[in-house]
Amino acid sequence: MEIKKNITIKLSENDVKEIIADFLKRDGYNVTVDDVSFSVGTRCEGFGTAEHYVSCFNGAFVKCKEK
Repeated sequence: MEIKKNITIKLSENDVKEIIADFLKRDGYNVTVDDVSFSVGTRCEGFGTAEHYVSCFNGAFVKCKEK
């Protein structure tokens, strides 16, 4: 018998920032959660009368201090 397990993890914006900061700390950088920011924008999708704006993730930015 093969048993498969499904799991759902809900992450807040701050949870993701903590994950990124912890990853960089392990690599030796001096970074805090406040140094992590996200860029979110909008883009137009669709054609003609179906055109509409949707939110999109443009990236994450981190202000790192030297190792």
